[in-house]
Amino acid sequence: MFEASIEETAPVTVAFLQMTGPYEQIPEAFGRLYHWIGQSGIPHVGPPHGVYITPPDETPDAGPVWEVWAPIDPDTPESPPDPGGIGVKKVEPLTVAKTVHVGPYESLESPYHQLAEWIDAKGFASSGPTMELYLSDPDEVPPEQYVTEIRMPVAKR
Repeated sequence: MFEASIEETAPVTVAFLQMTGPYEQIPEAFGRLYHWIGQSGIPHVGPPHGVYITPPDETPDAGPVWEVWAPIDPDTPESPPDPGGIGVKKVEPLTVAKTVHVGPYESLESPYHQLAEWIDAKGFASSGPTMELYLSDPDEVPPEQYVTEIRMPVAKR
């Protein structure tokens, strides 16, 4: 059964890496990001996020633009991307519609459509890039047990 809700997120400080191109690069991007965090000694304080800035069908030639985020110690100062493309930024609170999906990443399309329909039915409109929070470790559970929270920033129409 599909369930969704609206919530206000807390402000968060993230280490981030912006990427362009196929989503198959996500594991490598997270590897780079977490290696940087480990090397820097900054405490990691929350689940990894994928942020999908441009829909793939809107950028077929260049490929989609997306970021991987890792929540880190909120006292970490902001910094622009270094030569490796990793930076630190503060993310302000957002009003989001969210749902949780259990299953392989390849099966996320249906909950995305359901959430978009739910948002419309509740009188909201999308107001920013979609985010996924990865609440399970793919190295520790099989794909059918992956837990992904889908968040879509929204505003009242």
